Amino acid sequence: MHILTYETTGSKGSAAVISSDGTIALSASSSKMDHLKDISTLASEALEKKKLSIHDISYVAAAIGPGSFTGIRIGVTTARTVAQMMNIPCIPVQTLRAMARMGQFCLDSCSDELKTGGSQLPPKWILTIINARRRQAYGALWRIDGSRLEEVMPQKQYIIDEMLPQVLDHMKENESVLVTGDGFDAYGDTVSEVLGNNRFIAAPEEFRYQRADAVASVALEMAQNGEFTDYSHMLPDYMRKSEAEMRLENGTLSKRITSPDNIDVRRALPADLDKIMKLEKIAFPDPWSRQAMAKDIDSPDAVVLTATWGTVFAGYLDMWRVAGEGQLNNIAVMPEYRGRGIGQRLMKEALAILKGYGDSEMNLEVRKSNRAARSMYTKLGFSELGIRPGYYENNGEDGVIMKKELKSDD
Repeated sequence: MHILTYETTGSKGSAAVISSDGTIALSASSSKMDHLKDISTLASEALEKKKLSIHDISYVAAAIGPGSFTGIRIGVTTARTVAQMMNIPCIPVQTLRAMARMGQFCLDSCSDELKTGGSQLPPKWILTIINARRRQAYGALWRIDGSRLEEVMPQKQYIIDEMLPQVLDHMKENESVLVTGDGFDAYGDTVSEVLGNNRFIAAPEEFRYQRADAVASVALEMAQNGEFTDYSHMLPDYMRKSEAEMRLENGTLSKRITSPDNIDVRRALPADLDKIMKLEKIAFPDPWSRQAMAKDIDSPDAVVLTATWGTVFAGYLDMWRVAGEGQLNNIAVMPEYRGRGIGQRLMKEALAILKGYGDSEMNLEVRKSNRAARSMYTKLGFSELGIRPGYYENNGEDGVIMKKELKSDD
């Protein structure tokens, strides 16, 4: 058994392959926020270190969050795509659980002084905290029980000033806690003030942040316990409510709010077909057939994405992948949700997927009269190459040909 694993929820991406004997091959990026251009290369490097091909993989796993919203989407989408193409199960790994495993790696690998506490008390706990800004953190507290970890404070979003006293309440006077995650970088002074200098140990940087080998270790354990699913149920866990959702709850949400946090884009499932076809008929005078759309949803050579605004279906995109190039077929947004950045988010996700595959360009045609769409495509880096006279059959309107080259540095 071999599991291919992606970790893209932090500032640096990584990929790993773990075998049933527990041996791990890791490939990690040295640059921050390069998940998009690196993740496929990192996976290939990890496979090469194991002398394996993608066809040897039994499962694909990814950290599903919390963390960077964009990073989560990249990792989950990549894992889903590989699982669908290879017809293998997915393993969704909670980021905070993998970070706790990284804490175990730290205690197993670091110096005797750190493992025993040195001048401090020996660590009996692991605190995992990810910076969620505004004095907030995604976090959890774990009790070390031999080789096991017990989740004592649940994985959720906390206000750091309220979380740390709760951590202290769980600890005995002769115990300390190992702290991992970039939440320590942001709130280290508060950690020191609340817990006291001899009650915590900050994980060294090489063990402080998210990494795919820790995700792989958890994934192997989950696979052995039968905890896996198919690609359609591999979903992100953003954990926090978006700013727009919180504003909606407290009554301060503008009708024209365009916060991208409230837009969720994912691969379309067969269950989405009815909603897609309803919008297809609203948006286009010559809609595609239900059979053609269903075929694209299931095809490994097509990418169909859906967008939701909160929990409401708001739009979709359909494109083909041919010979290393993407061809946009259709993109549509429900009339009541237009002007809120949904079309742009769908396009950005499509471009990200193409770059993840290593494709070289994306092509499309757009009605000459559709100035709003042409403006959006131009802002996304598309160039107008020419005109297809009479391209649209329903009224003979010209189509504008547009293209974007997918460069690694954009």
